[in-house]
Amino acid sequence: MVLLKLQVAVFVLATVDALTCDWTSGVGRLDPYITSGSIKSLFVTSEDECRAQCMQQTSFICASINYRTDDRNCELLAENSQTATISSSDSQWRYSVRPDCAGIWQPWTATKGDYLHSGVQKYNQTSTSDLRYCMSFCLQNEDINYNCSSIVKSVSGDQCEILNKRSDDAGVTPEVNAGYQYFNLPLWYSDDSESTTNTKIINYGSAGTAFMLLFNYKIEADGYLVGWKYMIGRYTDYCDSYAAIWRQTGEGNSAVFNLITETLLTPEDASTGGIRFQFVQNSTEVVRKGDFLALYVEDLSNSGCEGNLVSFRFHMPKDPTAYIRKNTHNPDRNRVDRLNASVVVTQTRQVALRAYVAEILKLSADPVSSHTDVSLGEIRITWEFPATARNQELTTTHFKIECSDNSDFNTIISSKLVSIDYRETVISNLNIYNNLNMLEYLL
Repeated sequence: MVLLKLQVAVFVLATVDALTCDWTSGVGRLDPYITSGSIKSLFVTSEDECRAQCMQQTSFICASINYRTDDRNCELLAENSQTATISSSDSQWRYSVRPDCAGIWQPWTATKGDYLHSGVQKYNQTSTSDLRYCMSFCLQNEDINYNCSSIVKSVSGDQCEILNKRSDDAGVTPEVNAGYQYFNLPLWYSDDSESTTNTKIINYGSAGTAFMLLFNYKIEADGYLVGWKYMIGRYTDYCDSYAAIWRQTGEGNSAVFNLITETLLTPEDASTGGIRFQFVQNSTEVVRKGDFLALYVEDLSNSGCEGNLVSFRFHMPKDPTAYIRKNTHNPDRNRVDRLNASVVVTQTRQVALRAYVAEILKLSADPVSSHTDVSLGEIRITWEFPATARNQELTTTHFKIECSDNSDFNTIISSKLVSIDYRETVISNLNIYNNLNMLEYLL
């Protein structure tokens, strides 16, 4: 008797480090559907380094790579095999598609050759031949009436349109059109605080206060940090600016504040103002509901750093309050990972900063599963999930499937990570060459 154990990996947080899902790779080269300007090229020492470069990109979501073995050329793509075509004309090339793993990062989604027109509203348009810039335009756009949910990009031209709905929203029907391609923005959660980032942020101030714990800018759901949106209000070449997530324990004079995760903000051009979006594509630290945002600097040259490059205003009566680190406790503008109530004071701060999170899926009950035999060594497993509010269906969940010949699972015959989307998925090709007659799932 072989037993099958299924674990919902996002609930077993101790196993997050093990969720390094395998890249899908093969001989050949991925040719992007949106051909012009969609690849960043560099030279590396190995295919693994090329993959690492893909995961470290902060200005766009790198979804796949091409690696040429003879000269170690590495190409980073904004598209994956959803739209790109695999060309095997040059055996020196190897392609790899980045796995969508545990909500830590998520790609833009698309169906090749489809166009969104009916049931959507196009509320902004720009001219660019580069797919990455079109995606950035969506993320950095701050129209007061709509949120960008998807983009439509012309295949050979410069047209880039911002849309208010996704292809899977009610009333939206994708249309076949080889001249255009839609891409759905990943379903992220954004904090619903006072930190509305737009061009209406005024009175930028000198940013003399280097350390701000924005306890009114709270994270409202458990998940993984995937990015920051912020506005550059001043240029500084000797102060490093950090956005971070902090957590409070205790109350009043006994309160202690601890750093959970931080990001060095590195815009491609800090000398000009404007909205930026910076990705955090490899964070495995789970942020919790109730955690809050922070903003601070580090003076690398000990030159009297004047402050943060992120816009904020202070001493405005209607703005939210924040904890500010006392200057007497921070003369060198140094970073710390722990503070207590005695070293902070309360002042008002309105900050042009927003955190984006891939929310951990919450289920109201266990999914109902069924399985049927497909062929020797293969079974087909289907999960039907309980009804879940739309705003909770915000990330792909991963099951870890383990097969054993005993109920204690002391010996694992094989294991596999499998992703599920929304309420139902079908899993096949497990390649288990035994009769499976018992199904057990641990939630």
